[in-house]
Amino acid sequence: MTLAYNRAWEKLKIEAALDAYMGQQSMNTEADIETRNTMESSLKMSYRVGPHRIFTTHAFDVLAYRGSYFGEAGLEYQRYVTKNTEFTISIRSGWASAKFNDVYIGVNKSAFNFVGVGGSLTYYLGSRMYFRPHFEFSSITDRMLRGQLAPSNIANFGIAFGWSK
Repeated sequence: MTLAYNRAWEKLKIEAALDAYMGQQSMNTEADIETRNTMESSLKMSYRVGPHRIFTTHAFDVLAYRGSYFGEAGLEYQRYVTKNTEFTISIRSGWASAKFNDVYIGVNKSAFNFVGVGGSLTYYLGSRMYFRPHFEFSSITDRMLRGQLAPSNIANFGIAFGWSK
């Protein structure tokens, strides 16, 4: 579950969120990463420079894995290709604390975790509804993290449906 709020002032945009992750509790007395309930607090800031947007996001676990931190920064390009269709592409990189990497990957070290590229095509149906096919490709950059993750190059895609204010 996610609770989010965003605000824009001219070229600056700030988004704050709380993300709750609820795993199914097992009968085992030792909690797995998959079964622990936790919550993250995040802050995303971005600044528009022409057709580009420079952004950074910082997420902190505030419940089960206190001290776990993940950060990301990148550059995004957005352009309307028709009145109702918006094209977006971005490049990004991310880093994490030793606690984050230990909890989620099994390597107790802070690291520059990944570089990636993503894109989407958002089609607005009227003034509020939209659907958005999207893709993302990322590559794990740290040697020790690559050894723990298989595959170390990840591609994902999907379709989002939603509404905007």
